[in-house]
Amino acid sequence: MSAALVRILSVTRLVVFAIVCMLSLAVLITIGRFEHLAKRGVVQTTSEDSDDVIIPHSVPFDFALSAVTMVTLFVMLVVGFIGRNLFTSWIVVEIGWLGFLDILWLLSSV
Repeated sequence: MSAALVRILSVTRLVVFAIVCMLSLAVLITIGRFEHLAKRGVVQTTSEDSDDVIIPHSVPFDFALSAVTMVTLFVMLVVGFIGRNLFTSWIVVEIGWLGFLDILWLLSSV
């Protein structure tokens, strides 16, 4: 491959990982805020009226998924910068892991 294509793919990888980490952080903050409000009793977790906000039962799963996404993508970025040709920086491993996380994120939105 040409040097320009390698540079473009490297920058694209960095941008995608950064965007996914930022969105995962936003989800983590939102879930934490909902959980905090539910424990204080500000937000009701049952739907007695139609105006109540319902917190889904998948809050622990979403919280864990967001944390796992941030940690693993950060580790993949660091390992990619430190060493070359390591297992976690292979394209097949990264695409496979992002696909697996994508399936989990789709599952969490159901």
